[in-house]
Amino acid sequence: MMLRTNGDFLVRTTEPVAGKPRALVLSVMVRHKLEDQGIKHFVITVLLTGKVMVEKYAFESVRAMIEYHLSKKDSTTKSQEVILRNPIVRQSWELSHSDVELTTELGEGAVGEVHARKLKLRNGFKVPVAVKLAKLEMLTKEQIKEIMHEARLMRNLDHPNVVKFYGVAAGQEPLMVIMELVKISDFGLTRVGTVYQMDPHKRVPIRWPAPETLRMAIYTQKTDVFSYGIMCWKIYNNGIEPYLGMTVAEVYQNVGPC
Repeated sequence: MMLRTNGDFLVRTTEPVAGKPRALVLSVMVRHKLEDQGIKHFVITVLLTGKVMVEKYAFESVRAMIEYHLSKKDSTTKSQEVILRNPIVRQSWELSHSDVELTTELGEGAVGEVHARKLKLRNGFKVPVAVKLAKLEMLTKEQIKEIMHEARLMRNLDHPNVVKFYGVAAGQEPLMVIMELVKISDFGLTRVGTVYQMDPHKRVPIRWPAPETLRMAIYTQKTDVFSYGIMCWKIYNNGIEPYLGMTVAEVYQNVGPC
């Protein structure tokens, strides 16, 4: 729980409802009375003049309203004493849509599209990321909870062999779950068919092809099985390079004639 002590507060948006705009809400922890304590939620009303208010006064902006109540220690409501004391700032994993640059769509997942994008970090650097996009209006509360549950689990993981979780952007549509972009493989040498004759002068990863591929630059379903076997061998040997201790030239000379 983010709001713990009396006067802790934050500004958030309402839960999405199809066809309705999302409103800003002031959430405050109130603990000064045993019979009336807990988190209180107040919708921030936008007047026709453009000013905003909760109950007592109108202000030019939400920021101006917060700064006034913080400095004056004046209750934000008429009906009960609700004093703003300690703002709960945005967490490092709570990201903004403006920090994410649109690039390429990768595919579609169970709850929406997956895009390759760039994320602007707080230090100014940009990193490639994978972004799950989900329209909140199209999700049930249970689906939203499941997505956020996954995000909460991932943000506690920090290991070189685990996909890095950068955060969630939930301030507007669509909901973004932002993670490290992991390139498992590419399709640069992929061809559709059962037999393919490659240009013998084209560069290939020498440690993976079958002997007949090294000799004649021919790819078949059987040579693909050989390459798959090399990949499995590498996985079960903790990532050791195939033909360890041999140069590329030595691999070509020793494996090709087999």
